Amino acid sequence: LLFQLLQQQGDEQSAQQIWQRYFPRLLGLAKKVLEGRALPAGAEDSVQEAFLQFFNSVHSGKYDQRLTRDDLWRILSMITVQKARKQLARESTQKRGRGTVKSESQVSHLGSGNFRLDEAITTMSTAEWDLTFAEMLERLNAPLREVALMRLAGYTNMQIKESLVCSLRSIERKVQIIRTTWQEYYTENE
Repeated sequence: LLFQLLQQQGDEQSAQQIWQRYFPRLLGLAKKVLEGRALPAGAEDSVQEAFLQFFNSVHSGKYDQRLTRDDLWRILSMITVQKARKQLARESTQKRGRGTVKSESQVSHLGSGNFRLDEAITTMSTAEWDLTFAEMLERLNAPLREVALMRLAGYTNMQIKESLVCSLRSIERKVQIIRTTWQEYYTENE
Protein backbone atom coordinates (compact mmCIF):
# COMPACT_ATOMS: atom_id res chain seq x y z
CA LEU A 1 0.00 0.00 0.00
CA LEU A 2 2.65 2.51 1.05
CA PHE A 3 4.93 1.78 -1.88
CA GLN A 4 2.04 1.85 -4.34
CA LEU A 5 1.08 5.28 -3.01
CA LEU A 6 4.68 6.48 -3.20
CA GLN A 7 5.00 5.29 -6.80
CA GLN A 8 1.58 6.53 -7.97
CA GLN A 9 1.30 9.92 -6.30
CA GLY A 10 4.76 10.95 -5.26
CA ASP A 11 6.32 11.13 -1.84
CA GLU A 12 4.64 14.28 -0.56
CA GLN A 13 1.05 13.26 -1.28
CA SER A 14 1.62 9.76 0.07
CA ALA A 15 3.18 11.07 3.23
CA GLN A 16 0.20 13.42 3.69
CA GLN A 17 -2.29 10.54 3.31
CA ILE A 18 -0.41 8.36 5.75
CA TRP A 19 -0.13 11.26 8.18
CA GLN A 20 -3.87 11.98 8.03
CA ARG A 21 -4.79 8.33 8.46
CA TYR A 22 -2.48 7.43 11.33
CA PHE A 23 -1.69 10.65 13.21
CA PRO A 24 -4.82 10.71 15.44
CA ARG A 25 -4.40 7.09 16.52
CA LEU A 26 -0.67 7.49 17.11
CA LEU A 27 -1.25 10.67 19.11
CA GLY A 28 -3.65 8.78 21.38
CA LEU A 29 -1.08 6.02 21.80
CA ALA A 30 1.69 8.50 22.67
CA LYS A 31 -0.57 10.25 25.20
CA LYS A 32 -1.18 6.91 26.93
CA VAL A 33 2.54 6.22 27.16
CA LEU A 34 3.20 9.73 28.49
CA GLU A 35 0.23 9.68 30.88
CA GLY A 36 0.93 10.82 34.41
CA ARG A 37 4.09 12.78 33.69
CA ALA A 38 4.57 16.32 34.89
CA LEU A 39 4.52 18.06 31.49
CA PRO A 40 1.37 17.69 29.35
CA ALA A 41 2.99 18.40 25.98
CA GLY A 42 5.20 16.00 24.12
CA ALA A 43 2.88 13.41 22.61
CA GLU A 44 2.83 15.31 19.31
CA ASP A 45 6.63 15.52 19.34
CA SER A 46 6.86 11.75 19.79
CA VAL A 47 4.51 11.13 16.86
CA GLN A 48 6.31 13.63 14.63
CA GLU A 49 9.66 12.03 15.42
CA ALA A 50 8.18 8.59 14.69
CA PHE A 51 6.91 9.71 11.28
CA LEU A 52 10.24 11.32 10.49
CA GLN A 53 12.13 8.15 11.36
CA PHE A 54 9.68 6.02 9.39
CA PHE A 55 9.80 8.14 6.23
CA ASN A 56 13.60 8.33 6.40
CA SER A 57 13.68 4.53 6.65
CA VAL A 58 11.35 4.21 3.65
CA HIS A 59 13.53 6.53 1.57
CA SER A 60 16.67 4.65 2.54
CA GLY A 61 15.10 1.36 1.40
CA LYS A 62 14.77 -0.30 4.81
CA TYR A 63 11.25 -1.60 4.10
CA ASP A 64 10.29 -3.74 1.15
CA GLN A 65 7.19 -3.49 -1.03
CA ARG A 66 5.18 -6.08 0.88
CA LEU A 67 4.05 -3.79 3.70
CA THR A 68 0.32 -3.98 4.38
CA ARG A 69 -1.86 -1.52 6.27
CA ASP A 70 -1.44 -3.69 9.40
CA ASP A 71 2.33 -3.72 8.95
CA LEU A 72 2.33 0.04 8.60
CA TRP A 73 0.33 0.48 11.82
CA ARG A 74 2.55 -1.97 13.69
CA ILE A 75 5.74 -0.21 12.59
CA LEU A 76 4.45 3.33 13.24
CA SER A 77 3.00 2.41 16.64
CA MET A 78 6.21 0.65 17.70
CA ILE A 79 8.34 3.65 16.71
CA THR A 80 5.93 6.05 18.44
CA VAL A 81 6.03 4.10 21.70
CA GLN A 82 9.84 4.01 21.53
CA LYS A 83 10.01 7.78 20.95
CA ALA A 84 7.59 8.47 23.83
CA ARG A 85 9.56 6.22 26.19
CA LYS A 86 12.80 7.93 25.19
CA GLN A 87 11.16 11.26 25.96
CA LEU A 88 10.15 9.99 29.43
CA ALA A 89 13.68 8.74 30.06
CA ARG A 90 15.17 12.04 28.87
CA GLU A 91 12.87 14.04 31.16
CA SER A 92 13.71 11.92 34.17
CA THR A 93 17.43 12.70 34.01
CA GLN A 94 18.81 14.87 36.78
CA LYS A 95 19.74 17.77 34.52
CA ARG A 96 16.12 17.98 33.33
CA GLY A 97 14.61 17.99 36.82
CA ARG A 98 13.99 14.25 37.22
CA GLY A 99 10.49 14.60 35.79
CA THR A 100 9.39 17.23 38.33
CA VAL A 101 9.40 20.25 36.00
CA LYS A 102 6.04 22.03 35.88
CA SER A 103 4.48 23.67 32.84
CA GLU A 104 3.54 27.34 32.75
CA SER A 105 -0.17 26.56 33.11
CA GLN A 106 0.48 24.37 36.16
CA VAL A 107 2.07 27.25 38.07
CA SER A 108 0.14 30.24 36.68
CA HIS A 109 -1.92 30.43 39.87
CA LEU A 110 1.17 31.28 41.92
CA GLY A 111 0.99 35.00 41.22
CA SER A 112 2.61 37.55 38.98
CA GLY A 113 5.78 35.51 38.51
CA ASN A 114 4.48 34.04 35.25
CA PHE A 115 3.99 36.27 32.27
CA ARG A 116 1.25 35.22 29.84
CA LEU A 117 1.43 37.11 26.54
CA ASP A 118 -2.03 35.93 25.50
CA GLU A 119 -3.51 37.47 28.66
CA ALA A 120 -1.53 40.69 28.30
CA ILE A 121 -2.69 41.44 24.76
CA THR A 122 -6.39 41.13 25.63
CA THR A 123 -6.13 44.41 27.53
CA MET A 124 -4.71 46.44 24.60
CA SER A 125 -5.98 47.94 21.37
CA THR A 126 -4.43 46.73 18.13
CA ALA A 127 -2.40 49.92 17.65
CA GLU A 128 -1.19 49.84 21.25
CA TRP A 129 -0.27 46.17 20.86
CA ASP A 130 1.73 46.87 17.69
CA LEU A 131 3.82 49.51 19.46
CA THR A 132 4.24 47.42 22.60
CA PHE A 133 5.23 44.35 20.61
CA ALA A 134 7.82 46.31 18.62
CA GLU A 135 9.33 47.56 21.89
CA MET A 136 9.29 44.05 23.36
CA LEU A 137 11.10 42.65 20.32
CA GLU A 138 13.72 45.41 20.55
CA ARG A 139 14.66 44.16 24.02
CA LEU A 140 15.76 40.84 22.55
CA ASN A 141 19.00 40.10 20.74
CA ALA A 142 18.79 38.63 17.22
CA PRO A 143 18.83 34.91 18.20
CA LEU A 144 16.17 35.45 20.89
CA ARG A 145 14.07 37.54 18.50
CA GLU A 146 14.16 34.74 15.93
CA VAL A 147 12.96 32.17 18.50
CA ALA A 148 10.25 34.53 19.77
CA LEU A 149 8.89 35.14 16.28
CA MET A 150 8.87 31.42 15.49
CA ARG A 151 7.03 30.63 18.75
CA LEU A 152 4.49 33.36 18.03
CA ALA A 153 4.03 31.89 14.54
CA GLY A 154 2.99 28.62 16.16
CA TYR A 155 6.17 26.57 15.87
CA THR A 156 6.84 24.06 18.65
CA ASN A 157 10.16 24.02 20.47
CA MET A 158 11.02 20.81 18.60
CA GLN A 159 10.35 22.45 15.21
CA ILE A 160 12.45 25.47 16.18
CA LYS A 161 15.25 23.16 17.33
CA GLU A 162 15.27 21.42 13.97
CA SER A 163 15.08 24.68 12.04
CA LEU A 164 17.91 26.36 13.96
CA VAL A 165 19.96 23.15 14.34
CA CYS A 166 20.54 23.35 18.07
CA SER A 167 19.51 21.42 21.18
CA LEU A 168 15.98 21.36 22.56
CA ARG A 169 17.29 22.54 25.94
CA SER A 170 18.86 25.57 24.23
CA ILE A 171 15.49 26.51 22.76
CA GLU A 172 13.75 25.98 26.12
CA ARG A 173 16.31 28.27 27.80
CA LYS A 174 15.81 30.95 25.15
CA VAL A 175 12.03 30.77 25.53
CA GLN A 176 12.44 31.20 29.30
CA ILE A 177 14.72 34.23 28.78
CA ILE A 178 12.15 35.73 26.40
CA ARG A 179 9.36 35.21 28.94
CA THR A 180 11.41 36.77 31.72
CA THR A 181 12.43 39.74 29.56
CA TRP A 182 8.88 40.36 28.40
CA GLN A 183 7.48 39.96 31.91
CA GLU A 184 9.90 42.62 33.14
CA TYR A 185 8.88 44.89 30.28
CA TYR A 186 5.19 44.35 30.93
CA THR A 187 5.61 44.94 34.69
CA GLU A 188 7.53 48.19 34.07
CA ASN A 189 4.85 49.50 31.68
CA GLU A 190 1.67 48.51 33.47
